[in-house]
Amino acid sequence: MQLHKVLVTVLLLFIGYNIIEVLGRESVSNTAENPLITVEELKQLMKTTPVKLIDATYSGKPLPAALQRTNTYGQFDTLEKMLTEDDYKREHIPGAVPVSLDVALFHSQYKRFELYPPEIFEKYLRKLGINNGDRVVVYGREQFSGMLFAAHIWWLLKYYGVKNARVLNGGIEAWKRNGNPVTSEIAPVQTGNFTATVNRKYVITFEELEERNPRTGALIDHLNTENVFDSRPREQYSGAVKMNYNSPVELKGSHIEGAKNLPAVNLVNEKVLAEAGYIPGKPVITYCSVGNQGSLDLLALRSVGIDNIKLYQGGMTEMALRDPKRIS
Repeated sequence: MQLHKVLVTVLLLFIGYNIIEVLGRESVSNTAENPLITVEELKQLMKTTPVKLIDATYSGKPLPAALQRTNTYGQFDTLEKMLTEDDYKREHIPGAVPVSLDVALFHSQYKRFELYPPEIFEKYLRKLGINNGDRVVVYGREQFSGMLFAAHIWWLLKYYGVKNARVLNGGIEAWKRNGNPVTSEIAPVQTGNFTATVNRKYVITFEELEERNPRTGALIDHLNTENVFDSRPREQYSGAVKMNYNSPVELKGSHIEGAKNLPAVNLVNEKVLAEAGYIPGKPVITYCSVGNQGSLDLLALRSVGIDNIKLYQGGMTEMALRDPKRIS
């Protein structure tokens, strides 16, 4: 697929522009959904259609010891009480419900963020008031102009089958900058009826990367011939900045062998994609350390119509623990 215009991800967001307003609709292919929505579009939509708003957060702090025990697995009421961020309590878009990555996902043996089975996660979405067929808009704050954690939550919703999910371009800061209200009032939520399903279109697992095909071998053996992008900053990809992934052995490198670097913090356009080794027509896989930056790259690429794209959410954290020889 040819990209007709420049995709401006975080660079323009830092200085207050919105991706869609810069690009225009023609930059998105006719067949792919547009995962982004502007403040003005959201306001117009809310005049005619009920919209469920999600305030996406993640503190990045180490989890309290109690949260690493199995007695909090799927206990969303308990997790919310312990992990709802003060930023949400201080101000949020009226009617929004908070979703922390530490509540929506759990800490497993190999992953910082592990996916719940759909029958468990749907209980959480129902608790948030999500119904089948709802329009859902996710927004964030601060990090990458409110896009980083919102992108990860958006990806999570798409994985569990929320068809009408989008991300507010520029987050709560863009909302406020346009003169719209925020509140500290927490509105009551009516339990929803959402039924979760797994959409494999959005994810690739460690097992799928390593699975051996009698004819072609394992995908992970020839990533250099695929569109596999490491979304971390260049300094982490190259090893200039050392990262600790708690590997059982000393890592001999700084990224998964064969992966190319497409930092989520960079300007992304046809030239940059070509320089990163993008092969038109081939599927795309993104990854980072725990899924945040990989989700942002995925969101950005989907916004210009690259829709055959999956997230390896385990990323460097899982690979360093399960198959560290793949780190080169």
